[in-house]
Amino acid sequence: AAKNFVDARSDAWEVRHNTLLSIPNTLSLIADDMVESGEYNRTTINLAYAASILADIDMFAWPRVNTIQESTSIVRSIGHAHINNDRQVEAVLVKALERFPEFDHSFYLTADKESRLARLALRANQSENDRLIIKDSERFFAIDDIARSIAVDRFGAQVVDTSRMTERE
Repeated sequence: AAKNFVDARSDAWEVRHNTLLSIPNTLSLIADDMVESGEYNRTTINLAYAASILADIDMFAWPRVNTIQESTSIVRSIGHAHINNDRQVEAVLVKALERFPEFDHSFYLTADKESRLARLALRANQSENDRLIIKDSERFFAIDDIARSIAVDRFGAQVVDTSRMTERE
């Protein structure tokens, strides 16, 4: 959706994916590697992502160009911590929400299971979050419910159900 928006515009836009920064911080890259390795338990991974989010907040400076903050990882990380019963990690992240920047507009894009699976089948690269809907869709949607609630309550996000939309729409 962010790519389609940027492609349709005549003015310049920067897209930041999963990070408040122009490029991911080192802790974020380490946490991603930890997930991919499969060697770490969920609490350790949640702590790594929490540290990465706190580093993002510490290093954040308001962009000087039009920017889409796409896929804000704090909302998913809180969802993961909650579902995993990592209450201490969850508490740290919820507290971090107080320092998280407020953006001009916020949207939460969602889709039903069938639409998500159909879209995943077309993707060459799939993240761990993508694969979670295949492995454990109940867990995926429990995390998604928490993330959506945070996006709406904290950021005033408008929820957009993309289930019946084409990629271009």
